[in-house]
Amino acid sequence: IVGLAMLPVIAGMAILFAVLVGGAGAAGGDDGAAIAMMVAVPMLLLVMMAIGIAVNMISVPFMLRAGLMQDFGAAFDFGFAKQFIRNTWKEMVLCALFSMAAGMLLAIVGMALLCVGVYFTMSIAILMQAHLIFQLYELHLARGGDVIPLKPEAV
Repeated sequence: IVGLAMLPVIAGMAILFAVLVGGAGAAGGDDGAAIAMMVAVPMLLLVMMAIGIAVNMISVPFMLRAGLMQDFGAAFDFGFAKQFIRNTWKEMVLCALFSMAAGMLLAIVGMALLCVGVYFTMSIAILMQAHLIFQLYELHLARGGDVIPLKPEAV
């Protein structure tokens, strides 16, 4: 749901990027477009990274709660999310940065394996993220955070 809400923001940034670079190219010719790309691409990457980290910090507590409780509606406990973010925000940022770097590296390795390897390497990246999220939950509990009640087994 958070990803769907972020689609207009990401699409708007892509359009803004294209308009700015295109305008610089029209105003300054090929040299203007090259300079605009050298400035705009790193700035766009930094902004997208910051947005990715922010979205990750917002969505992790809800995903964790939905997964452990196995109930979509119960996931939206904003008190738990606030407490979880307060307890683990530094580690969440580090995990997000590590996941981004490792995901890029795994994607490159998968592409080097005739592009078919991406299916295997992205599976590894997803499992890595799940493991990191569970470690964040354990850290949250160690710092006095609320326990997420598990769904009772059906008899």
